[in-house]
Amino acid sequence: MLRVLVDGQIAGADGIGRYTTCLTAALRRVGGESLELCTAPASAPRYTAAEGANLVDSVRHHRAELLHLPDYRVPLEPAPVPMLVTVHDVLRLRAPQYCYPDGVFAHRYGGNALAGLSTSVEKLRITTRWPPGATRRPRSLHEEFYGRMLWLAAERAARIVVPTRTVADHLDEALGRDTDTVVAPPGADHLRLSGPPPPLPAPLRSAGYLLYVGQNRAHKGLSTTMRGYLHSSAPRRGIPLVFAGRDFGAGRPAAAWATAAAGRYAVCLGEVGDELLGSLYAQAAGLLQLSHHEGFGFTPLEALATGCPVIVSDLPVLRETLGPHGTFVPPGDTSQLAQAIDALLGRPSGAAAQQQRTAWAARYRWDTHARRILRCYAEVHRQGVRSYKSKGHQSA
Repeated sequence: MLRVLVDGQIAGADGIGRYTTCLTAALRRVGGESLELCTAPASAPRYTAAEGANLVDSVRHHRAELLHLPDYRVPLEPAPVPMLVTVHDVLRLRAPQYCYPDGVFAHRYGGNALAGLSTSVEKLRITTRWPPGATRRPRSLHEEFYGRMLWLAAERAARIVVPTRTVADHLDEALGRDTDTVVAPPGADHLRLSGPPPPLPAPLRSAGYLLYVGQNRAHKGLSTTMRGYLHSSAPRRGIPLVFAGRDFGAGRPAAAWATAAAGRYAVCLGEVGDELLGSLYAQAAGLLQLSHHEGFGFTPLEALATGCPVIVSDLPVLRETLGPHGTFVPPGDTSQLAQAIDALLGRPSGAAAQQQRTAWAARYRWDTHARRILRCYAEVHRQGVRSYKSKGHQSA
């Protein structure tokens, strides 16, 4: 039996939180008696040396033989066991404007967190180099932490798992070298789609609607989404734009922004459960996802899994994951987005196209991903044992 510790410190409603939750559930389903899975919950502030130190302590406490980090942040001190690291994207090296300036970081996380980040960066400067493929030298502690930590992860991980070939190429470009990556797409079959769908909120029961799902992040292209919607025929036809996600709850700034921009045609639902989310996708006229950068794209694939049409930014990674089943719009192009919305509303797709979208999304299964991760665990463990014995040690 192989004992593995999975870092469970990111367990929120974002993509990495979704990945961690679904991965651990799938590993427990398919691992059987050959796997003992432990998780390390959040116990220290993010971006601090204590975050990694607590992981190392958890490895020793659980007597784990392998550490899996579902994000790029590895312990600053060498871990006592081999590590497998999942890198979801390299957004902040390719587009560093999305890193937090020091003042913004302090406002978001607090002054003590900024001090902890500074200490971590000072330690990283001793053990790492700045990635040669980065688009610029770092202009904030957060940017420097991100770049140097990615370098450290590539140096120390026995394997790096990435969701797409696009991310593998981006990582090699950023680090200026070939990395030992394993391309293993996550699943998209986590929504509860069996049984009768739960009823939609009252404002959505009498008319079709367009849908945005996710957070209010700078790279998500929400201003393009809103302008394209307002320039389309949708508002004139009484078709609202629905926002689902924790940032669009009552009283949140993103909800206020949406309402100010679109008035009664903006419907902000806030965070919703998986059953309602599946129903929202299944009954929407289409999903709008106009991000400037993605590493995988959970939400378009979730939508396809229900048969929902998707309009997305024309990004290489989304061409890779969605194949022929997306309507692709140049990033930031409001006019083409409006035209795509009008075409979608003017020519609703039939049952055959719906079934094709569902069949495409069915290729992305969590159990398949978990089995690939289990093979990585076994390979890394075997290599670690051979390396240990080659240094003159004997097994107990």
